[in-house]
Amino acid sequence: MPSPAEKWLQEKIEDERRQVKSAIRAIIDGVAQEDLGLLLSGFEGYRYLASYSGGWKGVLRSISNLPPVSDRFRAEFVDQWTYRGDTIRSAIFDDLALVGFLRLLLPPYAGPDRRLYRGDSAFNRRHRTYGVSWTDDLTVARAFAELNLRFYELGTVVLEADVSASAIVSAPVEHAADHGFGDEREYVVDRRGVRTVRVIERIGPEKPST
Repeated sequence: MPSPAEKWLQEKIEDERRQVKSAIRAIIDGVAQEDLGLLLSGFEGYRYLASYSGGWKGVLRSISNLPPVSDRFRAEFVDQWTYRGDTIRSAIFDDLALVGFLRLLLPPYAGPDRRLYRGDSAFNRRHRTYGVSWTDDLTVARAFAELNLRFYELGTVVLEADVSASAIVSAPVEHAADHGFGDEREYVVDRRGVRTVRVIERIGPEKPST
């Protein structure tokens, strides 16, 4: 017979599994029904449970098998990505899976190759684990590198890359600027398609205050 502690733990695990299943269902149904509220509720519910269950590849596969979403829904999702991109990225916690979702949900990029920049951690540079958000404005990239310096012991870097059009998933800047969200000049990039990334500036670790 399980002890009270073991019983409590089992009930907690089962409850979390139910929440995960509910969140996954909300994400899939949110896309199928083009219901932003339902989709976002799934991301919110999943962000704290991702460590208990993988399954993002399965969710992505399920969504990939649905009919493509409408241009209207893609345009609406731009604002949600701009407002809630950090929440969505934290929920998925896998930039390659995130790219797959964004290819399905954001308006596709249809422009030329671009020279893009990104403020990132020296750790990500070392491991080539760049995030998805890049910019065509060097000043914006440098500002992000400086802003995030305090979070990284190894410091931050400003990156530059010539990115082919095929590696650019979407250009929210082209769709969000009219709503006042264009200041960051964002391009969503699949790092697997970026061949050469150059470090054009290193911003050293912050020294502890005395």
